[in-house]
Amino acid sequence: MTKDRKKIGILGGTFDPIHFGHLFLAQTALDAMDLDVVLVMPSPSPYYRTDKKVSDAEHRCNMIKLAIADNPDLEFSDFEIVHDSHYTCDTLEAFKKEHPDSDVYFILGGDSLFSIENWLNPDKIFANATILTSKRENQNKGASGSLKASDSFIDMDNDGINDREQVETLEDNVELQIEYLRRKFGARIVNVHVPNIEISSSEILRRIRDGRSVKYYLPDSVIDYIEKNKLYR
Repeated sequence: MTKDRKKIGILGGTFDPIHFGHLFLAQTALDAMDLDVVLVMPSPSPYYRTDKKVSDAEHRCNMIKLAIADNPDLEFSDFEIVHDSHYTCDTLEAFKKEHPDSDVYFILGGDSLFSIENWLNPDKIFANATILTSKRENQNKGASGSLKASDSFIDMDNDGINDREQVETLEDNVELQIEYLRRKFGARIVNVHVPNIEISSSEILRRIRDGRSVKYYLPDSVIDYIEKNKLYR
């Protein structure tokens, strides 16, 4: 009997800090696709970002381990840090080579779906993983905050969609972007429909710096770690 291929989800990011929005996305993707595991994979400190200070990898890794300690379906992975990988295409290509008998699912927020075409070598990303994206409820905007689909798709004459005005009246712009990426790259993309949870790391940092509570934004164990190590002050 042939052993079934393992289904591995990857949730990447800086996780500075990890919060319930990240955890909810990981669990929702795992349940929706019946994944065997979701690897929570922090990125190295980005050498190309000068506008935002990122906490040391050690702190970010420790917070992830604390946040997922009670969930056997989520596992910490230092793959990107060990490989010093700063680009998703390189991470997925290397990971796939090390796990040839597994199917890889890369999890990202709906906003990122509108910028992924501009990432380094998007064709390699789509070749090495199925993309699991999340359209939050009432989310019809691109990462820039304005309703957007890729210009090259807007110019296509498909079902009468051939100008920006018509595109901007569509109710579900995420599905339109998914279809565009499928056509252009042969991408495998699934919308896992995550309910809207308005939590962001930037909001958490603002609240900490203002001396406000972040309870229910992130696990208590992570809050305790932040306070003990005087992070984000």
